[in-house]
Amino acid sequence: MRSVLALISALGALALAIWLNQEVVSPPARQIIPGSTPLKTSTWKAQLSLLDEPSSDRWVYLSGNTTCLNVTECQLFDAAVIKVHQDGQTLSNKLSFVDCDADPVLCHSWLLEPPALMHIAPNKDSETKDTGRSHVVMRPIQLPILNFSQILPEQSGDAIPEEEISHIMSDEFRVESVGVWDGFLNPFTGALGKHGGGNVWGKLKYRLGWLPISQQTLVIGFFLIVRLGIRMLGPSRTEQTAADMVVAPGSLNDGPAE
Repeated sequence: MRSVLALISALGALALAIWLNQEVVSPPARQIIPGSTPLKTSTWKAQLSLLDEPSSDRWVYLSGNTTCLNVTECQLFDAAVIKVHQDGQTLSNKLSFVDCDADPVLCHSWLLEPPALMHIAPNKDSETKDTGRSHVVMRPIQLPILNFSQILPEQSGDAIPEEEISHIMSDEFRVESVGVWDGFLNPFTGALGKHGGGNVWGKLKYRLGWLPISQQTLVIGFFLIVRLGIRMLGPSRTEQTAADMVVAPGSLNDGPAE
């Protein structure tokens, strides 16, 4: 019976892997920021020149329609980012975008939903190479910012998207005040992210995102299933006991008899 369950578990894991690796069919990316090429899951590091030591900061704007919970809000932030770009507040090579409708896996792998910003900068720690830390620091900003009045004290009420984007991308904004993304799915420092775990999570979220459960529940459930599969594929209690009768536990570590 145990071998049958192990076989079913293995076949289920294989089916899940095949299902997750199926190509994500999505519409072509919109040209949200004029003159800027949309980032893609498979090439965004190369597109942002992050494979080597980055020389300057980067801003990535995440937009969407069908993937946006509030389409009107996303459209307002789209217009705000375009205006800031056209006004020359940010250099064209420092501002990129992701269309989450066309590439939902990348947005999910960053654990962000549109509208949002991701600030990517070189790690200024002089001991980066010695400590093994990443040469890239990522800071996610979910829009709109709930406590924007604390960031901009003269703003008494709710800020409009144009005011938020204009201030965030100005020299007055202290980006260091934004928390660094240092989770296990970070593509540069994360225990799973460094090995492509972010893309796996992005596909899992894309395939099962319609379920009425929280992200934390989905993650816990996924790892519980993996853990259960590992236990089922391991030796049974009967097999361990039989082996212990032949060779007592720890006996192989005993020194030679005198």
